[in-house]
Amino acid sequence: MKRAAAKKGYTARDMRAVSENPEWTRDDFARAKTFDEVCPGMRKGRGPKVPRRKRTSATG
Repeated sequence: MKRAAAKKGYTARDMRAVSENPEWTRDDFARAKTFDEVCPGMRKGRGPKVPRRKRTSATG
């Protein structure tokens, strides 16, 4: 019995399903809220909020 070849990539149906989600603009990012603002109290039990590290150059 032959194995079916796995499909790769996205179908036209997949692309239509996500086409109504526009790219975010700078204004969208400026209006965005943090997880703590949207869902207060849900961080409980998930550990402390840890500040993100600053990026450094790889050649640095």
